[in-house]
Amino acid sequence: MAGIRAGTARPAIFVFAACLATQLLWSNEPENPRVSAFAPAEDLLTQVDFYIERLSDALADPAKFDEARQSRAWKDANTLAVLAMILAAHDESHPLKASAPAIGKAAEALALAESDAERASEALASIKRARAETASAEPAPEKLQKVASIAALMKQVPLVHAGLRRSAAPARLAKMAKESAGQSATLAAIAQAAMLDDQYAKSPETAAQWSGLCVRMRDAAAEVNAAIRAQDAPRVTAGLQQLLESCDACHEKFRR
Repeated sequence: MAGIRAGTARPAIFVFAACLATQLLWSNEPENPRVSAFAPAEDLLTQVDFYIERLSDALADPAKFDEARQSRAWKDANTLAVLAMILAAHDESHPLKASAPAIGKAAEALALAESDAERASEALASIKRARAETASAEPAPEKLQKVASIAALMKQVPLVHAGLRRSAAPARLAKMAKESAGQSATLAAIAQAAMLDDQYAKSPETAAQWSGLCVRMRDAAAEVNAAIRAQDAPRVTAGLQQLLESCDACHEKFRR
């Protein structure tokens, strides 16, 4: 009987172990570093205002909220939602810690408005109200969570990347340091957010690859950000190359 019990128990153990291993592999996300290690709050704040301004421009005349403006607003609203999420989880003190969640929620609402200019305008008004709010006490950092459309974010990345390569060029490095620091921090924030959304992964193995590529992009963008802040042109150039290679590696594996 002992032999029978052992024989029946072993498959159950193996099945449990196999399921556990699969679950661990599927959720094999690297430990998240402090947000300040890859995206300084100061740089993210400049980008919040940048995207609010662009959304305001897109919705300045509802009658002209055409397909091109809708497409840009969709990408910008999703990007703003990511910036707000990262700021809400930030380990640095900053003036939007309390209002960042409301900004993010309204940005997601704007992204979902699609061609409805009235709904989009209402969401933008909510974003602006939240942006203007001040809090006497700063809340504890929130947890990083999945937000925004991964499709919108992936369409935004090459646009931000192209702008970063222009603004961080050696001839413009000093003059456009604020803009390029914000752009590199935005790319790092998008990469961190993308890590939380594995919808492009079809197996535990590809989920691990996706997560690894997101880390690679995040860390390359963080290196560019640090180099811009140090005004180290050769280091910026090297970091931009690493960032480009991370994007190419991701496209080779996941772009369809």
